[in-house]
Formats: sequence, structure tokens, C-alpha cells
Amino acid sequence: MQQPLCSNKVTLLICLLQPLRNERKQRERDLRLVEEFRERTKVDSISNLLRLALSTRHVIHASPGTAEFFEFALQNPHEVAHTVTIQSSDPELSVILDSQEWQYFKEMTGTLTPLEEDMFNVCSRSGCTQLYLHPQETVYVPFKYQSFSIGNAFLKCHKNDEGKQFSTSAFQPAQGFTSATEVKVKIQEVKVCFTAEDGLPLATLLLAVHPQPYTVNKAFHFFHPELSFLKKSIHIPPLSTFHGQPNANTQGHDLQVRCSDPNIICDVLHSGQELSDVFVKVSTGQSPQVKKFFLLLYTDRWLSRPWMCWQLQVHAMQRIDISCVLGQASRVPQVLHGMRSTRQLHCYVSHPNILQVSPAEAFSLPRGSTHELMLTARPTYPSTSIVQLNIVDLEHHQLFASWLVCLSTREPHISKAFEIELPLWGGKGSNKRITYTNPYPLEKTFHLNCNRPDLVQFKDDYFQVRGAETYTIGLRFASSGVAGSVDVLIFVNDSEDKNEETFCVRIHYV
Repeated sequence: MQQPLCSNKVTLLICLLQPLRNERKQRERDLRLVEEFRERTKVDSISNLLRLALSTRHVIHASPGTAEFFEFALQNPHEVAHTVTIQSSDPELSVILDSQEWQYFKEMTGTLTPLEEDMFNVCSRSGCTQLYLHPQETVYVPFKYQSFSIGNAFLKCHKNDEGKQFSTSAFQPAQGFTSATEVKVKIQEVKVCFTAEDGLPLATLLLAVHPQPYTVNKAFHFFHPELSFLKKSIHIPPLSTFHGQPNANTQGHDLQVRCSDPNIICDVLHSGQELSDVFVKVSTGQSPQVKKFFLLLYTDRWLSRPWMCWQLQVHAMQRIDISCVLGQASRVPQVLHGMRSTRQLHCYVSHPNILQVSPAEAFSLPRGSTHELMLTARPTYPSTSIVQLNIVDLEHHQLFASWLVCLSTREPHISKAFEIELPLWGGKGSNKRITYTNPYPLEKTFHLNCNRPDLVQFKDDYFQVRGAETYTIGLRFASSGVAGSVDVLIFVNDSEDKNEETFCVRIHYV
């Protein structure tokens, strides 16, 4: 009876010790895993610690277009000479290779470290900058960080009134721009490695770039047809006329321009002495896309700091083409589609003397309905002109629709030509008469118009004449004040404002 009892005790003891054995084996496996992990990461950990010991951190606050200059003290800690290769992770951070440029930035920043000419060499295979260091030698490597697009993240900070018109022909201070200090912009990290010819790292520069917003001096708004190219020249007065010009001896040919968008073409066109024009070529997208970019103007050779910063906005708009004949009204309908609610609208035209819109007064556009506008173009000279048409919601003070009306005007057929000689300051011979014969067998009403109402006035703006009869048109010529010859076109239109005949009167003022 004792043997079964002893066997039961042994079995019970084994069952109690089995979990302890399993736990011990698990701990041994975990310790082996930890030991293997330490062995695998030991080399990397030691390398990272060595890199941190060789690393130097530097912080700059970079403004768009401004060259941020600093020097890095590089030492060769070995007893042998090395050819050091400098590699940067960002092409906007570069080594200053020109000794004159280096001296310029040293004088501008008041840096008193020594300067050595022809210290750097550019590798023909890799394109990296290299320099030769003697044993235990210390040199100062000049760096320049300059970015023309670093401030694009602050575009949303520049708030303009959408309904405000901006002049594009004169220089006006930028209005409506607010500070961008509250916008969170990601800090950029740039890494520069200094390695010997055998790949041994000598030093590492970790540069933290804090972007700053644009400081805008001028703002320009342009309206251009969609899916086309805008070519614009902006005239710059002589630099000596600007108050606070940093360099009074700066000539116009020293002016340079850079753009924040690499897809935009910009250049400075010199017209002699100090006169210059900034030329811009921009491609527009589909309406209602707005392309925003900045132009940075410099007056120094090394583009150290922008003299001026311009913000340009190009609004892509839908286009309406109208082919016109000079002196004749051309009519084109345009349909408006209603929205989800009834709108009270009014039409506004940039050149009301060329383009008229019917209805001219305010009108109501019911929900989901359509309304037809009649555009009447009556150009005064043969050329291609652009007129802006805006439809404004009067209740909500919002822009409802907008178009660019492109007028292509050609000269009419001239049926008769006259030449008269008038005194320069008017007088007895300033009244003239010409005859017109009605070519129709019925009585007609004709209207008179001309392209130079400042020089010619009609006795009657319209007249009625029976079929095949002749009517005498009375003309009153005003003095020109300038000697020479002027061509005046006299338009004879029917009751629908269609051109019947055109007379050309060449006036010689003597």
C-alpha cells in the first residue's frame, strides 16, 4: 500500500514543478533574444553615437529670396592630410566658391574670419565640392542658403478683397496683406556631410531652416482668358527716384528678377540708361483658376537681398469672342442660368463706351430659370481689345459670373474719300458738306457716326431721305491744335445700326 502512495506524491511533485521549468525556459529564450539584438545593433549604436559627436547643429530663419550666409569651422583631426568632399541634401544650400562673393557676404555680415582664395574644387565626376586639408588644419567653409519658393506656404495668409480692382499700369502699395506669423510651417532639415577620400566622416552639419513669410511691396491683379499665355511688361521708373534706395549708385542694368514659380518666365528688359521693364510670361489654366506667384527684384550682383517683392495674381476667365466691323454694332446673346435661389443681379462693364449690355438696369433671375443678356459691341478703332463683364449679386454683394469679351475689329469698306484743308485753329472754313444718295427705292432713315467725335460733329445725327434721292450731310470740324493730317471715318448706318457706307475724310491742318 505504500508504493502507490509514494508514486502519487512523485507525480504530484512533477506536476507542480513543470510550470516553473517552462517559465525558466521562456526566460532563457528571452535573454538569448535580447543578447542577439544587442549584438546586431551594437555596431549601429556605436556609429550613431560617433556621428552625434561629430555633428553640429545650426539654425537659420530664411526669408524667401534672401541669401542666408554663415560659415562652418571644419577641422582635420588626423595626422594625415585629407581631400574632403562636401555633400548637401538640399541643392538650395551651396558652398560659396567665388572669393569675391565670399568677401561681399563677409563685409555685409561683419564676419572677421580669414578668407582664402581658390580653396575649393568641383569634382568633374560627382559635381561635389572638395577641399584639401592639412593635418590638424582648421578652415571656415562659407555656406549660402537661398530659396525662392520657401515662402509659398504663406500664400494663404495674404488676404485680398475679391471685389477690389487693382491697377496694373502704375505702382501702388500693396493693400490687404496680413501677417503670417500665426501659420505653422514645417521646419526643413538639411544635412551636410564632410567625408574624407576613404569614406571616413570628418564632420556633419545639421541645418534647421525656419521659413519666413514674404514681405510684399506691390500687388498686381491680371485678368486673362483661360488656357492661354499672358505676356506682360511692367515698367520700372529710374531707381534713383525711389525713396530709401539702398545703393544710390545702382544703375538700371544691375536690376535682376527671380520668380517663386519655376514654370513662369521672367526677365528684365533694359530700354536705356536707368529705364527697365520686367517681362512676365504666364500660362493660365481653366476658369476660375487663380495663379499666384511672387517676383523678387534685386539691385546687387550677388542677389543677396530682394530690393522689392511683388505679388502677382492671374485670374483665368471664360472668353467670349465677338467679330466686329468698325462703326457698326455687333450683337451677341449670352445666357445666364439660375441657381438654387432667386438672385437680384446687375451687369457691370469695364469699358461701357465699347460694350453695352442689355438689360442695363438690375434684373431678377428666378431659381432654376434662364435669362438672356444681349451684348452690343461698338468699337471705335480697328484692333483687338478685351472688355471685362461682371455680373454682381446685389443682395449678397458677391460676384455671380464673369467673362472676358474679346473684340476683334476690322475696318469697313470705304466707298468715298475726301480731302479738305483747314486752318489749325478753326475759322470760317470749318463747316463742310458732303452728299449721300439713298440706294433703295423706299424711304429710309439713316444714322450718322464717326470715329473721331472730338474733331467732327454732325448737324443732324440722323436723317430721312426718299428712295434714290440725295441728302446733304452737314459737318462741323473742330480745331486740332496740332499741324498735320488726320483721317476721319464717317459711318452711315441703317435703323438697325448696320453699316451702309463709310466715307473717309482726310483733314490737313495748316
